[in-house]
Amino acid sequence: MKLFLEKQMLPYRSRKYVVGTRLSRYLVPDFVAEVQEMIRPTLIAYFKGDVETLKKNCSPEVIERCKAEKQAYESQGMFFSNKILHISDVEVHETKLMGNSPIIIVVFQTQQIYCVMDKEGSITEGGKDTIQTVLYQWAMQQIDVEDQEEGALYPIWRLRETQQLGMKALI
Repeated sequence: MKLFLEKQMLPYRSRKYVVGTRLSRYLVPDFVAEVQEMIRPTLIAYFKGDVETLKKNCSPEVIERCKAEKQAYESQGMFFSNKILHISDVEVHETKLMGNSPIIIVVFQTQQIYCVMDKEGSITEGGKDTIQTVLYQWAMQQIDVEDQEEGALYPIWRLRETQQLGMKALI
């Protein structure tokens, strides 16, 4: 897949990127802003296993993975109390094609509370004041109008894959 940068004498954030033909003239800053808006509600829904909220922004594969992870943790008596404190450094890392569908890989970091409790509510890992910086990588896939519900007017972006690349304790 080719990523072209128009040769303009504009500030970096104003430059237009063209990814293949299906993503022509899509402004990267607009895309990043759109993704940044969906990070907090999507992560909170993922932590809670809130399928209805995840359906707004995620592919069926991400939703199934979330449900399986939640079920596995609960079967082991592990319950997470994660709270997002801050989101930063949202950047486009890479662009790809999956078949004919554009994929944009986005990286970002959060500061979040890390607290794991057992069935009785006793803290087993972290704590209510344990803050970690977590680095995430998301694969965003463009979904065509014909692949959406009836009445869709334009392509949309869905979270296709999520990965924690690492975490570091702050406090």
